[in-house]
Amino acid sequence: MKSFLCSAMLANADENGEAHIMLCRVLLGRPEAIPAGSSKLHPSSDNYDSAIDNMQNPQWYVVWGKDMNMRILPEYVVSFKCPNLHRMQGSSGANSTLKKPSPVAHDMFPTLLAEIQWFMPSSKLQTL
Repeated sequence: MKSFLCSAMLANADENGEAHIMLCRVLLGRPEAIPAGSSKLHPSSDNYDSAIDNMQNPQWYVVWGKDMNMRILPEYVVSFKCPNLHRMQGSSGANSTLKKPSPVAHDMFPTLLAEIQWFMPSSKLQTL
């Protein structure tokens, strides 16, 4: 999944030099197509529950603010340090920690590990 890498590349570091991304389950319902980067804040009609940038191959997903408490289930917070994150695309050398796992996310964990392997030394990955 490209979304993990995209999220990591868009993450900003906090005062401790750590960046954080959140892995969530999302109920999209009936999505409408909107351009990536759109500033739209509401669906175009009550027929739509969410939005995506491309109906055949979505890369960006939008859950409208009014529905976010019903449609988004946060499952993991992934915190990591990577000094050259925006210049690194797919190389290792950062360390990462996984916090606050949810029991419903057990089947997504292998996918998450497959993505963070690019930012983490193999010795740390084995620990997870």
